Amino acid sequence: VEVLISIAVSSIMMAALFTTYNLISRSYNQVIDRATISQSSRDFMGMLVKDIRMAGYKYFGDNIPGHQDHIPIAILKSQRFGNANGCCDELFIVYGDYNINEPNVNNRYERYVAHYFVQPSEIIDPRTEEPIETGALYKSLEKWNGATFSAAGCEPGQCYLEQLLTNYVEDFVVVPVDDIGNIINPAPDWNNAERAFDIKAIDILITLRSKEEFYKTRKERVISAIGNNSAGRQIQKNDKYFRDSV
Repeated sequence: VEVLISIAVSSIMMAALFTTYNLISRSYNQVIDRATISQSSRDFMGMLVKDIRMAGYKYFGDNIPGHQDHIPIAILKSQRFGNANGCCDELFIVYGDYNINEPNVNNRYERYVAHYFVQPSEIIDPRTEEPIETGALYKSLEKWNGATFSAAGCEPGQCYLEQLLTNYVEDFVVVPVDDIGNIINPAPDWNNAERAFDIKAIDILITLRSKEEFYKTRKERVISAIGNNSAGRQIQKNDKYFRDSV
């Protein structure tokens, strides 16, 4: 009887310890997921702000002929995933540079375009063996060759195409604002290039999803994007993942 009682008490203690461990482990993973989302967002924003501040920059004496593709900022709204009212915007930033190592002084001026965009993620869900239902943020950097932007004429390591910045992207929103605080709508692109020079500030929003399931129960959750138009722009998901916007 004493042995049976000892076994019963030990079993209860082990169950309590196992439950406590699971709770602590789950809380730790949730904190890590939140921290990862926050860190990824801050890293991306730092890179993006640096590029945006370069928009339209030219060195004094720049002799590259003007072209319609050289507008400082072009924004394509909600072009990805075939959803006209959802993810995700595309951002093109054009700026100049100067290559002091070029022997011909007249050829030292250069022009680049930084392209930020989201594509469906290529990460495979081990449970379904299908790509996860979220996006991945990429950046391309190309150089003007006199006729078009291309990575072909760059020095090794200078340009790149579709460099992965971060996964688990749910939305990427770019909202141009003029000098009196009004949203520029439609956003500047190559069809209304003159509006690009009206931009005074840009609001950026990126929404990321946790890597692992975060909540205990499945629930309908809605996240609204900044700069909503009359039709609205929202993320509506019914799952257990955590999402945060910066």
